[in-house]
Amino acid sequence: MTTRRAFAFALFLSTSTIAQAEAQGWDAADWDLTDSDIQPADGWVFGKLDNGMRYIVRKGERPEGTALVRMLVHAGSLDERDDERGFAHYVEHMAFNGSTNVPEGEMVKLLERLGLAFGADTNASTSFDYTQYKLDLPRTDDELLDTALMLMRETASELTFAPEAVDRERGVVLSERRVRNTYALQNLIDSLAFSYPEGRIANRLPIGTQETLQAADAAGLKAFWQREYVPASTVLVVVGDFDPAKVESKIRERFADWRPAPSPEQPAAGPVDPAYAGATDIHLDPALDESVALSRHAPFVEIPDTKSERARSLLRSIGERIVDRRLQRLARQENPPIPRRRPGVGRYARHFSFNPTHRRHRGWWLETRPRCGHHGIPARDPGRLHRSRGGRAARQLPQFIRNGSCAGSDARQ
Repeated sequence: MTTRRAFAFALFLSTSTIAQAEAQGWDAADWDLTDSDIQPADGWVFGKLDNGMRYIVRKGERPEGTALVRMLVHAGSLDERDDERGFAHYVEHMAFNGSTNVPEGEMVKLLERLGLAFGADTNASTSFDYTQYKLDLPRTDDELLDTALMLMRETASELTFAPEAVDRERGVVLSERRVRNTYALQNLIDSLAFSYPEGRIANRLPIGTQETLQAADAAGLKAFWQREYVPASTVLVVVGDFDPAKVESKIRERFADWRPAPSPEQPAAGPVDPAYAGATDIHLDPALDESVALSRHAPFVEIPDTKSERARSLLRSIGERIVDRRLQRLARQENPPIPRRRPGVGRYARHFSFNPTHRRHRGWWLETRPRCGHHGIPARDPGRLHRSRGGRAARQLPQFIRNGSCAGSDARQ
């Protein structure tokens, strides 16, 4: 399964009901999910245009008389070349700065005349592997829905990248970079470079670099946009209080003539060396609290999105939640081994972290953490989660953790 195609489907399937009734237009091959035994619930409408663009439509009656429109383009900072760092985010900004049918500065005014507020109802975001454009519609009348789809199509294929508009927006992008360039960001940069020294992800933060942003011009930004913004890399999602058949017809009418183009393969975020071990790094900044993080790498295993795998993932998340709750209880003790800040257990390449207030806390963590794998957890812990939210899955936790998940012996990350 390629991340580029399956991503958008996973966004909505994570909140949909698992059902045997097959949704309208559903073809698992269109989403690279032929190895999954999960069917989307009845009520979802799927489609794929001849140019390769895919869409998802769903009727949603709450809140009444509203809708949301999302366009996901599977192009993010990982797709940037060395001299294009920050271009994916810069292009996102340019989507609001002029297109074939909407002059520079008119998009926000147009939306405001229709009752939308920039930021609250109109926004966009850029990540490592995708860019998302968002419109929240306070009404579902034809005029507003037609305008929303028109603006998405303008972003997809009609941006103009006027040189003077690019220069004006440069100051906004550089200002955003300065605001974000905090001690926390520097800590993240150092952590990524240490954990994945050969990985592409460490050098592809979406905000880009000062040098590449200063050198960006209209021709370069347009070249990136033309290369990456293609129908086969785009998914449109529309959910709201309307007739799905009417919305589907409008989508086909608006996007059917978007010319197809090859969808470039997205570069991997790695490489990640599973044998990378025994290394230590210290990042110093007076604004940071002292913290210690331990992690290990493991070979990537592609796991089909199946019912059994989701059940297994649920057990893992409950297990990590139990560990987190136990650490919280320790943090509330007098003279605790973990300080006043709420501790947490996360999982990214099997990652654990805590915030010590004294050297003895470090030794405590190294001694304590393996115990959950060797001895499991008391039955009362999953029982507490069962009463709150864990249900049947929580009762299976002791055996699951004794089998090694909490100890980190499972290589399926």
